[in-house]
Amino acid sequence: MDQRQMKYFVALYEEQSITKAARRVHVVQPAVSQQIRKIEADYKVKLFDRTANGVIPNAIARRLYPLCIKALDNTEAVNKALREYSGVPSENLTVGVQSSVTQAVMGNVLLDFVSKYPEVNIKLREGYSANLIEWLNEGVIDFAILSLNEVDKRLKCEPIAVEPLIVVMSKNTDHQADSVAGAEIDRFHIVTPARGNQLRSLIDTEFARVGLTYRPTIEIDSMATVFQVIGRPGWATLMPLCAFPTDARRQELRSYRLVEPAISRMLVVATLPNKDVSLAAQPLIALLRNAITTAHKALEQ
Repeated sequence: MDQRQMKYFVALYEEQSITKAARRVHVVQPAVSQQIRKIEADYKVKLFDRTANGVIPNAIARRLYPLCIKALDNTEAVNKALREYSGVPSENLTVGVQSSVTQAVMGNVLLDFVSKYPEVNIKLREGYSANLIEWLNEGVIDFAILSLNEVDKRLKCEPIAVEPLIVVMSKNTDHQADSVAGAEIDRFHIVTPARGNQLRSLIDTEFARVGLTYRPTIEIDSMATVFQVIGRPGWATLMPLCAFPTDARRQELRSYRLVEPAISRMLVVATLPNKDVSLAAQPLIALLRNAITTAHKALEQ
């Protein structure tokens, strides 16, 4: 029984349908049927009962299934080790990213990564920090890119960038300076995340540290809705640099440095304590770090 036959057998065992198994292993239905019949003929056994409700594994198949799973896992472990030793990343990579990071830089980072490493199958999941930490613990994502206001002992974190918060408003809003001081924030209709949001907590803490208060006009967690609102003259928001759009919306908006207080957040790569960042993830992280650095330099010009 070769590796291909094991894959077909496992797919049919789990799907209990020739059609679904064929779709899963990306072949036509007769290919799956032919290989299963060949196994049964070569070893003179019957593995499945064909019924009106599907293809049902019998007792022999149930004993064979865990052995095939183990064999396939071992083969993949060998292949992965060889790829890592060769320095060529090739694997499935599932990344969790905070919503604010995906707004601007992440799209170009992914395009650059895919063009340079087409052999890596990458998936991106977007969520808030709490979602990302939950997905890490559940094994849904391999690592997360998120911001932390303080050390989370449940995670192993590697800093990748310090990202400033900026003030963003319509280009038609009257503001002549190249920065916005915290004391003048209330000149605008301010939009912030709701209380309990990590970014909101950071803003509140830093304003209180310098003895300032402010009063949000609206509290909105959805970045898409925030952009709709601040497109109106007189409205503004505080957001991380990575959230400032690079698409057509940028033409209608202006960004300003926030001063007194200047607020920054730390972006980190987070994994579980017993897990290291894979070889395939390292160039993705490097591209993200460079993109944030470039965006920061553009803001300072």
